[in-house]
Amino acid sequence: ATTESYTLSRHDALPIFLSGFLSESKRRSLSGNFPHVKTQGVIDALFLHMGPGLNSSPEREFLRSALPNVEFWDQPPLKGDRAYERLAEASISEAERIASSAGRPIRLIAHSFGGNLVRPILRKIPEKIGSVELYNCGIDLTSDFRRLLRKWGADRETAPELRDRVREYFSRFPEKSPDPWEPIELLVQDPSFMRLYWPRREEFSRYLEAANRSAPLDFESFRSVVSGYLRDSESIPSSLQWKGDAKVVLGLDDPLTDAE
Repeated sequence: ATTESYTLSRHDALPIFLSGFLSESKRRSLSGNFPHVKTQGVIDALFLHMGPGLNSSPEREFLRSALPNVEFWDQPPLKGDRAYERLAEASISEAERIASSAGRPIRLIAHSFGGNLVRPILRKIPEKIGSVELYNCGIDLTSDFRRLLRKWGADRETAPELRDRVREYFSRFPEKSPDPWEPIELLVQDPSFMRLYWPRREEFSRYLEAANRSAPLDFESFRSVVSGYLRDSESIPSSLQWKGDAKVVLGLDDPLTDAE
């Protein structure tokens, strides 16, 4: 097994899936890194999108023609008891279905929280996964939420009263908060906080147009799945029997993760 890890600028990392960052020529060159694309008509790669409670509609709209062999799967909006565990089970089933149909090991491509679905897949069906690509996948959600909140609070487009609330939050909890959800509850009061991911307004507008044509964030599902993951993450086995190649890509200016 080999692991490749590298860091890109804000203009190059996240947008392989939210491709407003990329010129058409850059996107074509990047798609050459996906050897499965050359086999027309066979789905043999599974994309695990960011955030439970969301879907892959923007990625499908931007990249279906460039990456026809990738299944841009919509994670089911699960809620209640065992939500993370049930989502992991659904992800395993989807990966197994695609591998069985393709007749060979497949590629897993994960963005953000989607990376937290990769490990249960590799643990359950290692022989059916040939390689893994992780794009801006964090390893500490509580710290990631705080980092995103800090950057949002410093953004000049954030309403002054909300910036004041961010300053008040960090004055109360300069190091760590006992409630991991307070940062998120502040963020969701700004429907356009995703602008932090986009260096240019026109690209963010294009993303919004695509996102607005799909179902909105199901916050109850997001909270159920992430709460389950935070509760169970320390007990999830870290050892794997999987033998394959992995690529890790982080953006220097990604608002959620810390590339350093």
